[in-house]
Amino acid sequence: RTVNRTNGIAWVGSATVANEDAYLITKTMRALGLTYIDHQARI
Repeated sequence: RTVNRTNGIAWVGSATVANEDAYLITKTMRALGLTYIDHQARI
């Protein structure tokens, strides 16, 4: 089975991005095949 993944796309946000905007950006990046998403909530 073919899996569409990429490590060649990046998106850099900030703490001022609204939660709804971050959700939409995450969904878009997942649709493009981004495999790793990190955020500042772990700090």
